[in-house]
Amino acid sequence: MMKYVIGIFLFLTLQAEPISPIPLHVKYNVKKAELGKELFFDPQFSQDGTISCASCHDLFNGGGDARVVSVGVGKKVGNIQAPTLFNSLFNFKQFWNGRAKDLYEQANGPIHNPVEMSMSTSLIEKSSMHPKSTKKNFTRFFIHTL
Repeated sequence: MMKYVIGIFLFLTLQAEPISPIPLHVKYNVKKAELGKELFFDPQFSQDGTISCASCHDLFNGGGDARVVSVGVGKKVGNIQAPTLFNSLFNFKQFWNGRAKDLYEQANGPIHNPVEMSMSTSLIEKSSMHPKSTKKNFTRFFIHTL
């Protein structure tokens, strides 16, 4: 009888699992991905022009930060280590504590955080350092998500 109860419990538990396998192929817009790559490595989105997303999400170190805690603008030390970004599209929550529901919500966090990149929306919008093509593509792909 006990084996039967355990079997039912395991079956029901596995059916409610929030994690599903990552697909082998993901369709994506190549132009949007190229723009994302350009923005990912661009330190102009930090207040002092020294920090990009790649500063803490090292693609050669598992997509995360090798340091115990991440370091932002003005060498300010954060209180947490940047998590990997590999396959983060498939996370059901973002950040270590799950405070962002998706990548669109997550993207605003580090850019505006005073310890990380410390940028205001008005400074980003006023940036004249980006080529017109970058601004045009950004508006084309992302303006609806802001």
